[in-house]
Amino acid sequence: GSAVGKGGGGVGAGYQATSTAERSRAVKALGSAIEMDERVLGHVDVQAAVCAALEDDAVSVREAAVELLGRHISHSPELAMTYFDLIGRASNDAGLSVRKRAVKVLWDCCVQCGSAAAATDAYMDTGAPAFTRACEAVSLIMARAADAEDSMRKLATGLCAGLLFSSGSHPAVPDADAEAAGGFQGASLAAAAKGSPSARAMLLAEVCDLVYRSDAPTSIKLPLPSDHSLVVVLKAILGQSSTSQPIVGGGGALAAQAAAAQQGAADLARALLEKIMELQEAAAAASAALDAALTGTSSGAHPAAAAAAASSAAA
Repeated sequence: GSAVGKGGGGVGAGYQATSTAERSRAVKALGSAIEMDERVLGHVDVQAAVCAALEDDAVSVREAAVELLGRHISHSPELAMTYFDLIGRASNDAGLSVRKRAVKVLWDCCVQCGSAAAATDAYMDTGAPAFTRACEAVSLIMARAADAEDSMRKLATGLCAGLLFSSGSHPAVPDADAEAAGGFQGASLAAAAKGSPSARAMLLAEVCDLVYRSDAPTSIKLPLPSDHSLVVVLKAILGQSSTSQPIVGGGGALAAQAAAAQQGAADLARALLEKIMELQEAAAAASAALDAALTGTSSGAHPAAAAAAASSAAA
């Protein structure tokens, strides 16, 4: 790791080269150092070198930097948190290949560093740093559902369909990108899919809230416009998109994916309705308890006892 960390040599010096090929070799050299000791990614000068690579003029260099990060941060919540903002910016890169790779890294962070709804219990139990930006990752993936490139739209909507609407144990990756997304198979996918419909409903609700507030911090205006990322991705998942071919539908495996998405959407909708009713009932109970507490106060009950009763009901 020392060859990378020296200011006068290694990757730091190599990255000053003007040749795209030399800069690409510098990124590869950095990758070799990280393979020997992943802790290298925690060094400030290495982070600066990665940041420089992600801002390189050459698409190939930027893509190589995203690929390098993807190989290491997807199984390390601490590194995922450290490099999340860089990957988030890369998901909006001018290069299509960079955007695709960044979106896949975001997805991998969701399913390997955290469950569909929050950080996994395993990380919480061990006290290790948890990946707590899953909602932001999903919102960034959703944003690419309105991408100018059709292949990017299909990838983004396919990943969201698998994470939010899969009713089975393995969320579907779009067929065209299945090989490139090979790292998302098996146990990592099960980590995302194991969430119950209610857990996935809560994830969607949190993502919606995040997107709403980023668009309009002080107010939420409904209905959302048809070109809003949330509307675009949900329509595409359910085969109602008019701008491109739906990611589900057709015969064979595609028909099975369509049926799974429809069933998953139905399960999620029921979970959302149940949660809404639960919250309404809780609010009504809290309001009744508060009224009773206030009535008791006015009739001479001890204020502290009334406050305690209202607080207990609200909880």
